[in-house]
Amino acid sequence: MSHEKAEELRAQLLKDVQVAAQVGEQGELEIRPTGYVSTRCPMIDYLIGRPGLPLGGITIIAGAYGTGKTSLCLQTAAEAQTRGGQVVFFDTEGRFDYDRAKQLGVNPDDLILVQPETLEETYEAVESVLKKARDVVGPDDLVLVFVDSSAGAPLKADWEGDGANPGAYSSLLSSKMKVLPGLVRRTRIGLVLTAQPRQKLEFGKWGRPEVTWMGERALGHAASTMLLLEEQQKIGDDPNSPEGYRVLVTAKDTRISGVRRKGWRRTVDFYSDRGFDYYGSLIDLMVDQQVQLLKYKNGWYTWQDGKPFRRKDIEQKLDESPDLLEAIAQVLEGGT
Repeated sequence: MSHEKAEELRAQLLKDVQVAAQVGEQGELEIRPTGYVSTRCPMIDYLIGRPGLPLGGITIIAGAYGTGKTSLCLQTAAEAQTRGGQVVFFDTEGRFDYDRAKQLGVNPDDLILVQPETLEETYEAVESVLKKARDVVGPDDLVLVFVDSSAGAPLKADWEGDGANPGAYSSLLSSKMKVLPGLVRRTRIGLVLTAQPRQKLEFGKWGRPEVTWMGERALGHAASTMLLLEEQQKIGDDPNSPEGYRVLVTAKDTRISGVRRKGWRRTVDFYSDRGFDYYGSLIDLMVDQQVQLLKYKNGWYTWQDGKPFRRKDIEQKLDESPDLLEAIAQVLEGGT
């Protein structure tokens, strides 16, 4: 079919049923993410395939308690605020900590915090925010909405003491996930939901149980990015110190801007006092991608100047070599 005929058919479709359509890549439809917001953890940004969580798309962050889901959300929220963006944070579990948020860089004076009583109220409010936000903020302003977590609040029937149907949660989530992807795409807003995983036990099978989470099918179908966080070994020699852990981050799936990550995984440092470590993550990514021939051996790093240094000295070395930051930015932008 010729381009002219395709345009004629598109115009007829618009006239008959008033449905949005376009011919070719250029047009009013927002198919690709319109931007990204860094998680302030370069390795996680790299796993996603572009420099951060997508605007105009849905991100799922799954992980057990203590793996850093909320911290990752707060770090991303802080980054959005530094870029002049508006953040709406739905705390469905009633555990939001302002001190922790400020510790990770969030400005509470500019944060909209919502604590819904039921799950139905949560998703009604999320839908309302997505529909009304552009009437309040500018058409090109950055807006991020977080739901921590996707199943944290009780269903209305449970809240009222009637007892919900076992399939009510899945039914609610399935119906909402048919609506929300189109809304975030049209409004160019980033929506981030956290989820608690559960292990799927199958008798007769060997090996590690498969990790899944409530509403995985509906969430996975709607999301452009799905990350799974799993705690690994402790950082440091003192087994009683809560200082930090190595967290395994798996890109369960990412489908953004022509980059597909499925099953890719990397480890990152997570500290109780400052969240995901920016500099440790950055140097791990530089070694992973061999940026400017950075090498690691037996606890020592070396690059072009040939002078060995320890992991703790990376911040100082970056101050001395600002061109390295530019090189790593190119890795993130390229999505390679």
